[in-house]
Amino acid sequence: MEHSLFDRLRQKRMTVRLFICLFAIAAFYAAVCTPLSRFVLSDVLLSGTMLPLFLDALLLICNYLFYWIAFAFLVFALIRRDLRSCKPMLAVYAAAVVFRYLANQIADFCVVGFPPINDFFSLYLPYCLLDVLFDFLQMGIVVWVTLALKSGANNPNGILESEMPLTKLWDWKKRSLRAVFCAAAVPAAVRLLSRIRYDIWYGIPRGMSDLLWMIAAYLFDVACLWIGYFFILILFNRFWGREKEANSEG
Repeated sequence: MEHSLFDRLRQKRMTVRLFICLFAIAAFYAAVCTPLSRFVLSDVLLSGTMLPLFLDALLLICNYLFYWIAFAFLVFALIRRDLRSCKPMLAVYAAAVVFRYLANQIADFCVVGFPPINDFFSLYLPYCLLDVLFDFLQMGIVVWVTLALKSGANNPNGILESEMPLTKLWDWKKRSLRAVFCAAAVPAAVRLLSRIRYDIWYGIPRGMSDLLWMIAAYLFDVACLWIGYFFILILFNRFWGREKEANSEG
């Protein structure tokens, strides 16, 4: 698919915005959230307050924002254009993922101390690489589903023309809306599976308090699916509005 110079410049601006957003979230997570969380948990007085719970929520929100923003940019670009023109965005996501985990690991070492080099390569680096690969897998699923939905449309090159703006919250006939839901569902599903694995390892609740916390955690994960769906939906309409405005000015 050939794109005009104006369209390529618009795609380049979106790529730059994606770069700024993802690296800003990753830097904030590593430079602020991780050291603060370590400090609070190591302090006896602070660890018994509500502050650890607040920090856990902040860490979770930062994680979700990273995926929601990345997937919103990529899905919109894939639907409006093609995979080849989206390669710079995929490269930005890949670089941001690597930076995110390495920066967070280094920030953690700055607080608790750096391990011996052999321990780093044998204990820490493999888990870091596994996290990176798992994030690549998430993006791969989102890209595959989006391209599959696009290829099944009667007019795959202009799938959004008849569907935007996305004014309805749920309309399964709209392929773009299904792509938005997938973008929100993938990180939510990964988080939910991770929690299930942890609960199986941890064992059954040891009292009513543990049970209530477990139920609340699962309800929060389900809520994050819909929060992410609405968030990405808002971004989609914002992207579309900017694109239409740029076309009218051009």
